[in-house]
Amino acid sequence: MNEITYQRATQKDTATLYDLSVEFERYNKENSTRPHEHSSDDWQKSFAEDLDEILRREDSYIYLALVDGVPAGYIFARLCTGCFAFIVEELYVKPQFNKLGIGGKLLDLAIQHGKEHGYDIKIEVFDWNKSAKDYYLKKGFFVESLVLKLNHSI
Repeated sequence: MNEITYQRATQKDTATLYDLSVEFERYNKENSTRPHEHSSDDWQKSFAEDLDEILRREDSYIYLALVDGVPAGYIFARLCTGCFAFIVEELYVKPQFNKLGIGGKLLDLAIQHGKEHGYDIKIEVFDWNKSAKDYYLKKGFFVESLVLKLNHSI
C-alpha cells in the first residue's frame, strides 16, 4: 500500500516544483490543439526566477503530494484581491499516480484556503482538456463565463 503525504511547499521544494511544472507544461504542449502556444524558449528560465517569489508570498498556496516520498503532483492557487477570487492556477498529478485520489485531495486543500478568504474559487481550464473540464464539473465547479482569444493568424 502506498503512503501518500501532502505538504505545503517551501523554498526547499523549488527544484521539485520546477521539475513537476516542466513536466506539466510538456503534457499541455503534447496534448494541446495549439502546441505552439506552450513552452516558449524563455518560459523555463522566467518560471525558475519567479518560483522563489511565488513560494514566499502569503497569498500563494502550493501543495506537493508525495507517494512513498516520491513527488507525485502539486497544486498552485493564489488569492487575487483585484479580481475578488481565489484562483487555482495549476493542478498536476503524474500519470503513474492517477486513480489514487491525489488530485481530489490537492484540490480540497486549495478549496479550504479559498473558503477562508471568502472569495469565489475559480479555475481556468484549456478548451481542449475535456477530462479536466469534466473532472472540475463533477467537483462542483460550473462554467461562469467563456474567455475568447484573438486568433493572430487571421
